[in-house]
Amino acid sequence: MRSMTTAILVAVLALAGCKKSDSRAGGGGSVSPSSGGTAEPAPAAPAGPVALGDLGLKAMLPAGAEVKAGIGGSGVMVMGVGGAVMTVDVASDLTPATIEAAQKDNEMYSPQNVKTETLADGWAITFDNSGGMGTNYWVQVRREIGSKAYRCETTASTAEQQAAVLVACKTLQP
Repeated sequence: MRSMTTAILVAVLALAGCKKSDSRAGGGGSVSPSSGGTAEPAPAAPAGPVALGDLGLKAMLPAGAEVKAGIGGSGVMVMGVGGAVMTVDVASDLTPATIEAAQKDNEMYSPQNVKTETLADGWAITFDNSGGMGTNYWVQVRREIGSKAYRCETTASTAEQQAAVLVACKTLQP
């Protein structure tokens, strides 16, 4: 069941990531005449702490980032974090509680460039892998905030998106 849920989430995120950028969504880009017409991501200034739906949390998000209901009504999806889609929800019994458990679960993705970080209230893992649609850049963060455990994740299409989501996940606060 976890594999099916992960596959559906990856597909949704991949489709969202393929959508043409809209500068109003916070992850917009600009085309520089001097660059020969190649798109360059526009830097997004933090908008400040933004409420994350009914989770009782806030996060530092780029201006224009949009918070939407999560898949199946669980948690939230944040569109426009460095051009990526980030999900935040309450950790379930299926969410790994430790870095070691998460790394064990991630073995099915043949992760490369794995980086782990112990946070004051949890942990973070980033890695990449190659799939049928190219390289995927993963972020998995678990935080204990108040009396609840939360997970904050993405599967992004660039290392820059991965870095932006990791920063945003680390800013979760009550």
